[in-house]
Amino acid sequence: ASLKAIFGKTGGVKVPEWYANGNYNAIEDYIRREAEDFIQFYQILSNRYKFKRVIGAKYEVKFL
Repeated sequence: ASLKAIFGKTGGVKVPEWYANGNYNAIEDYIRREAEDFIQFYQILSNRYKFKRVIGAKYEVKFL
């Protein structure tokens, strides 16, 4: 499944158009929304799973 299907993300396809039209407020709003959505998603993950870094290996996920 794609991020758009799961989270309703647009992928920033309008950013070049906003930039070309000088609509910098729309770009800033888009960046803010993306950052807020990422933080919320990360908080959900970090509350549900405990991530542990193993030296010399990939991240190990511990289910709570």
